[in-house]
Amino acid sequence: PDNATYRSTTTVTELVECTAKWVRDTVAESIRKCLIIAIMADEATDLRLRADLAVCFRYLLNGEPQEAFLKIVNLPSTDAETITSTILGILNEHNIDLNSIYWQAFDGGANFADKRNGVQAKLRMVCPNAQFIHCRIHALNLAAAHVADGFKPLEALFSALNSLWRVMHKSPKCHRKFAEVQAILDDP
Repeated sequence: PDNATYRSTTTVTELVECTAKWVRDTVAESIRKCLIIAIMADEATDLRLRADLAVCFRYLLNGEPQEAFLKIVNLPSTDAETITSTILGILNEHNIDLNSIYWQAFDGGANFADKRNGVQAKLRMVCPNAQFIHCRIHALNLAAAHVADGFKPLEALFSALNSLWRVMHKSPKCHRKFAEVQAILDDP
């Protein structure tokens, strides 16, 4: 008992991996119960400059909409073929019925959105019900950027908001001060 501190990196890693597997399995079980599912995915570069793919699902459970993150996977390449096979691997790994996928939501990048060779086209070959939806947040961001383009007051506003976010995001001290101001103003 004196040696059972559970502080070794091996033990901690194993505990985290077991917990992650339990959470993934629980989420996948909920998804498998649903007849209509939307899959959402996006790739991003992490701090070590590796391409990662995040896969989420939106579904109805007991009449209530649910949105759940299922997995993040390191990608050897960001081409449509690799992303599609990775998504299909995740679906197969968790026994999610391909015929239950009615929507697929991605950003507007060619590797995802192209009608002939993008992920959406390749997924539709194996998930015939899956209609593509351009991600609303990406669409909103593109619309806002388009409106701001050439309109100096809006360009200045977006620039100021970006700068503010960078300062708050990279400095714990600034973020704490910001939280204090929010508390004083009672403004979440």
